Amino acid sequence: MVRTLLRPYQPWVNVNVDDAARAAGYAGGCQQALGFFTSIIGAASSPEEAIERGQPGNYWACPEGTDHSQFLDFRVIGSSETQAAFVNAEYQVNDEWLVSGGLRYTEDEKSQDLNGGVAIFSFAFIGPFPFAIYFDDKEPNPRSWGATIGHVSLEYSPDEDRLIYGRVSTGYRAGNFQTKSDAPPRLVKEETLVNYELGMKGLFMDGRLRLTSGVFFNDFDDYQISGSIEPQGGTQERITDGLFDQYSASPIIRFTNNIKDTKIWGAEVDFIYYIDENWRLSGFYAYLDSEIGPHKEVVRGHPNPETDFWEHIDFNTGETVTSEYILPSDMTGNQLPLQPNHKFALTASYETPLTGTIGGHLQLLGTYSWVDERASDLSNFDISTMPSYGRFDVRGTWTSPDETIAATLFVQNVFDEIGVIEYLHLSTHWTPRQGTLTDPRLVGLEVRWRPNL
Repeated sequence: MVRTLLRPYQPWVNVNVDDAARAAGYAGGCQQALGFFTSIIGAASSPEEAIERGQPGNYWACPEGTDHSQFLDFRVIGSSETQAAFVNAEYQVNDEWLVSGGLRYTEDEKSQDLNGGVAIFSFAFIGPFPFAIYFDDKEPNPRSWGATIGHVSLEYSPDEDRLIYGRVSTGYRAGNFQTKSDAPPRLVKEETLVNYELGMKGLFMDGRLRLTSGVFFNDFDDYQISGSIEPQGGTQERITDGLFDQYSASPIIRFTNNIKDTKIWGAEVDFIYYIDENWRLSGFYAYLDSEIGPHKEVVRGHPNPETDFWEHIDFNTGETVTSEYILPSDMTGNQLPLQPNHKFALTASYETPLTGTIGGHLQLLGTYSWVDERASDLSNFDISTMPSYGRFDVRGTWTSPDETIAATLFVQNVFDEIGVIEYLHLSTHWTPRQGTLTDPRLVGLEVRWRPNL
């Protein structure tokens, strides 16, 4: 993960820090000013001093060059290694019943090589020039997570055209390192899952209808989720070892948390129906719902938030100030983001051989798909709900008699309906809204030539 932010214009953005420091009365230039600054806040001013203080990689320095428009360059670099062993078996009880199952042991070892970067700040009580802070909050030791997961399935086939099945399986997602140094749990616990599934597959109407359907229920434990979260122990006191703690305008801790009792459930059905030798209908419908377990999170852009006040040191002036901050909202029972309750698609296709001079084969196809409204974040507020949208695509393909040439004329999103795929109604002070839209109408012609060599 790499994140780079540019700062809005400040008078000191394009200066030589040594010249600016001398002009402000520090005869020794930036290094003298830096020594004065770090003695006040009790921080390291070199990599060597950071090691002595027991915080390797965390120190202040004089920024080089004259371009200080980059506010933050944050990187997370790591590596992982996975080892696994598995076994599967099945037993045919008779012509109608089949039992199968399996076990898998997985072990994940992860290490953090870098969890930080560099940020540039200016302090009015020091002078009109910036300092750079280098920070690396990586976990020094590799860590391992492991679990044994498995599945057991029961299949019933009353005849050769139908299958009814039930399945219970477990899942596992490895833990990880926190990317925040002030997070109370330094490590994210592994996530586990129990999945229950019941379904049916079959051919009907003399084989003209192929139908597949199923229902499922996912029960998560220690579900991993990232967000702006208050300490989950019931205390409003900030528990931290972060370098920026004394400057934070809020006691809220932002980290990846593990949530108990999160559930996802749904049902789906898809079909293919051959009307005759030329016409075919196909499609699917899916229902999905979810419920997050006990969880509180700060909602950016909350229309009516509860707030409190917090004393901290102003980063620019060094003075103690009081800031108002937004309190976390209870998300328990809310639906997980980006999950439409309903979505479906229906496709009609027509195929026929062509006679006469042109010959070959013609296929005409039209698809209409629809996606229900979705929550863009855990708040499930109307302000952050993405509206439903539909889309209609058509295409026609001609294939030459010897199948060496295929020409396709297509129109994607015929009615030019634009939908929102992802949306963040408030990101930061500088980028208040971000989103991703579906593609507009697109008309095209595609020709392929596959020579018979």
